[in-house]
Amino acid sequence: MGTEKITGIVLKEKEHGESSKQIFVLAKQVGKICLFAKGARKPKSKLLAATQPFCYSDFLVFQGRGFHSITQGESIETFYEMRTDMDRFLYGSYLLELVERTSQEGMEQDDVLELLLRTLWQIAKRKDNPRLCSVIFGLKFLQYSGWMPDMECCAVCGAKVSEVSYFSALAGGAVCTTHSESGSPISKGAIKAMEYVFHNSGQAIYRFRLSQEVLEELEQLVDASLQIHMNVKLKSKEFLDEPFF
Repeated sequence: MGTEKITGIVLKEKEHGESSKQIFVLAKQVGKICLFAKGARKPKSKLLAATQPFCYSDFLVFQGRGFHSITQGESIETFYEMRTDMDRFLYGSYLLELVERTSQEGMEQDDVLELLLRTLWQIAKRKDNPRLCSVIFGLKFLQYSGWMPDMECCAVCGAKVSEVSYFSALAGGAVCTTHSESGSPISKGAIKAMEYVFHNSGQAIYRFRLSQEVLEELEQLVDASLQIHMNVKLKSKEFLDEPFF
């Protein structure tokens, strides 16, 4: 037992009692951690701002037997802009849910934390297309999770593929024309975008634009790969995929 300082982003909040809540934070050198915030839902609580979803905050945490309780909290970046635009809010919520649902408590994920902060910054501060940013995040997140599709050999038979025309999310890479029924057609634009994201890092991965057609193609590829390889289906993504959105 003791007190420690934790810095991280709030992924999710859950009501606890009449005025308190639990928050799930992706923290530096810690990974996902559940923190108890006593009285944080009160309008005048000193913990109110720092414990909101999207907030990147410093927390002073008391570690008890089987629980972590916040004694102090100060927001570093609130990403307030995520709450002022419906598109930004919905795609941002999708990113938070994806990370929260796929992260294991106590497993350090500083690469994912940095990726999440950079992506939210691009959406909130630079006003980049949130849909494109979410696709870029999804590709890089899959890479950090160990998914790296083979674009040179057929993922079904292993034969050399001279020109990629088909891709299988299930098999995890390009497929040859002989096994084209195992995959779906993929455009050169989608291949170039995917390879660019995989072979770059930092802010550079956001420095390109896609046609609407290629963006939709990559979005479907990312969604399928997340469901297959990460075994995750998200409520926020289902909402984004509704016809009226």
